[in-house]
Amino acid sequence: MIRFFCLICICLGASGVSAGQTQITLLEGKAFLDQITPLKQGDFVHEGQTVKTAKNSRMELKLPDGSILRLAEKTMFKFDALEADSGKRNISLTAILGAGWIKASKWIGRNDFFKVKTPTAVAAVRGTVYHLNVDKDKSAQINVYQGQVAVTPLFVKVANSMTITPPKHVAGPTTIAGPREVDPLEWSYLLKAMQKITIKPNGLASKPVDFSTKEDHSAWVRWNQLRDQK
Repeated sequence: MIRFFCLICICLGASGVSAGQTQITLLEGKAFLDQITPLKQGDFVHEGQTVKTAKNSRMELKLPDGSILRLAEKTMFKFDALEADSGKRNISLTAILGAGWIKASKWIGRNDFFKVKTPTAVAAVRGTVYHLNVDKDKSAQINVYQGQVAVTPLFVKVANSMTITPPKHVAGPTTIAGPREVDPLEWSYLLKAMQKITIKPNGLASKPVDFSTKEDHSAWVRWNQLRDQK
């Protein structure tokens, strides 16, 4: 089975956290560094390290660009790159398993990127609040609350959020087919606020659909929204 990685690139000010590390600002329950070392609130996590939360646990981390990442219970993230200085941001995370909530600080710059990988797709984001979930079967779902997220398979080259192709003949009007799963080679979507997308382990994606606060109003979502208001 072919698998893909999802990239979430965010073109979004800086925090007191140094480049190359992120700080745990809240920890409820237990969490471990690289699945072995117990963590506590106030600890720093560095590039190349992995964080995993235990059952009935959750945590909040402040990234060097001022963005916030929160992890639900039984969630694992790897911190691939944590660069945010001299007007350049390169944040790269890998969501391995579980649920993450991202509140991205807004930067504006040519060298401003925030990437979150999952085992199934790619997204380019600008000033966004969203959460994603990675299941054990490697399928993923992204729910956008604010901003926009351009979601594309990793192997499709994205340059400045656009893919430029040569001119080609445009056919006349044709009958439009009904809803269907889209092959990884052909799908690319722009998710707006209050839209979600689901990507299967083999890279097949359903078209984005709207969702309501009533539909996506779990205890996890409510906790994050209350934290965002502080």
